[in-house]
Amino acid sequence: MDDTTEKILLSLVSILFGLIAGQGWRLTQTWWNNRKLKKSLLTELEDIRYRLSQMADGYARSLQFYAHKATHSTFPAKLSHPFYLKHYTDVFLKLNHAQRNSYELIHNMVEALNRVIDIEADLITKFTKEYDEDLFEKWGNTLKAQYENIHLLWWHINFHLSAPDNPNLIEMHPEDRKHLEQNTEIACKHIIKILSDAKKFSREELYGKYNEVVYTTKVKKKEEND
Repeated sequence: MDDTTEKILLSLVSILFGLIAGQGWRLTQTWWNNRKLKKSLLTELEDIRYRLSQMADGYARSLQFYAHKATHSTFPAKLSHPFYLKHYTDVFLKLNHAQRNSYELIHNMVEALNRVIDIEADLITKFTKEYDEDLFEKWGNTLKAQYENIHLLWWHINFHLSAPDNPNLIEMHPEDRKHLEQNTEIACKHIIKILSDAKKFSREELYGKYNEVVYTTKVKKKEEND
């Protein structure tokens, strides 16, 4: 083999190794980026789960007002899930069927909760301007439904985080399915207890002195006029 041929072969080998190394780097970079995307989706679920605990406390507070036939002019901030909205399509094909099914269910439930918050805000605006019994009862039913749905969404997020590689909702362990079926019943029992316990203290204790300016008492005024 002459020097010219040897140089050509060495050049070809160098080019080949360069292509392989470049492709390997791109594959490694893609794998790493997908891994970060998947981890961030899970981190966002943890954040939503934390917010749900805060929301549940807020709805429990509102249910106390409802139990006293009183109302207040606050409602929860919507749940935020920007990472899912922006990056889910980027990682969609890298997820298995169970993961996609679980993620989409969870985030559809997030959107549903947010839509009802809009309805709740509209109801509060209407009956704080002019009291209406039907609107007040609709508000109470909305509070109960939201409390139940918060518990249900919390369960689904917890289930996903407990088995992030395979959150299979179709082939669940019998114990998991039992817990899911009992979820609404447990939430309903919580609601009954909240309403019952609220009646153990007075309306004045419910409002509290530091809330006297913030909260309205249109229902109370109507009762006094009747």
